[in-house]
Amino acid sequence: MSRTTAATGFFLAFMIAILTLQLGPALAAKNKDAVAVIIGNKDYTSSIPTVEFAHRDADAFKVFATDVLGYLPDNIIDLRDATKAQLESAFGNRVTHEGKLWRYLDPKGKSDVMVFYSGHGVPGLRDRKGYLLPVNADPDTPEINGYPLDTLFANLAKLEARSVSVFLDACFSGDSQKGMLVNATSGIVIKPRMPGQTASRMNIITAAQGDQVASWDLKARHGLFTKHLLEALYGGADGDDYGNGDGKVVLSEVKAYLDDRMTRAARRQFGRHQNAWVKGGDDTVLVAAIPKTPSPTLMTAEEKQQRQARIKLAQQALRDLGLYRGGMDGVLGPMTQAALAGWLAGNGYEIGNCGSFGSRQPQYGWPGLERPDYGGVIDYRRILAYITTRRICVSSEASI
Repeated sequence: MSRTTAATGFFLAFMIAILTLQLGPALAAKNKDAVAVIIGNKDYTSSIPTVEFAHRDADAFKVFATDVLGYLPDNIIDLRDATKAQLESAFGNRVTHEGKLWRYLDPKGKSDVMVFYSGHGVPGLRDRKGYLLPVNADPDTPEINGYPLDTLFANLAKLEARSVSVFLDACFSGDSQKGMLVNATSGIVIKPRMPGQTASRMNIITAAQGDQVASWDLKARHGLFTKHLLEALYGGADGDDYGNGDGKVVLSEVKAYLDDRMTRAARRQFGRHQNAWVKGGDDTVLVAAIPKTPSPTLMTAEEKQQRQARIKLAQQALRDLGLYRGGMDGVLGPMTQAALAGWLAGNGYEIGNCGSFGSRQPQYGWPGLERPDYGGVIDYRRILAYITTRRICVSSEASI
């Protein structure tokens, strides 16, 4: 088999693979003053169960913050497996609210603040209040080594910020997806008291209420709350069943979406109640301009880099075939899409918006291509693993 034939086979594989990837949202306008704290507490010390998808939740929310809300990466305080000292360093403590988050804010009050946490929460056995559980804490004594929700919300309320949004993928009952956290309860969950008064500009959504458990979506590999919250924020909550279709997402729309989709999923998958706890103004805008792609890919930062690398390889193949003159930027933009469409059209495929292949169907393997033959570096088996559908979709914005 000639090198040209092998290149064509390689390219066809990438055409299908790349075109079947869901296009990410157009990057939002930069919100240069906005600051986020994103925390994923997965691996705990001692015998505390892991929160299996906490890091993926945090990664996906970081992508949302940068790509949809326009947060600058340098303005994101990114914590993984945070200790109590790290939480206090970020948010302050009972004595002072002037932690790292405070230092990052615009002193003239122009900053929007977002806090996302995925990890364990626990109730205090003595005060019956909610606590974030640091990875080095003892869940039986959160009053001593936990981070109090009261302190978190009180310190956030003191910030000179334009808005504050808090999303907590945690429950505070003492139970978890992997079993009880608080030994002294003997399996009896506690209904903790949630904070009462918060600042008028603060909006809070937590994964569950009272004695409920925050579930996981094992298929999506995310917290059930995080999965449905991101779906809502990417525009699902602005749909006919939940919103008014004005291109924005407000708090009441997110609540309606979670009350339906997340609560139903928890009942169907686990036979349990899970209702989000929501506090704030119903008309508060959480997303001012929803992305063109209505549902999120829930890609982590690592997965996003892998996707860009695959697109760069496709761009190189297009250039080698004389069909592409753009840069190797890893972006599936109009020039790349036009080159892909041109190759497909030239090889007998019909092009359209998720249209059919016409009389030809994509091949899922090519005889003689069991080993790489394109520059000696391409692993065809790995390429073919990316192909998950028999449909080719070309963005309606492509210059075809």
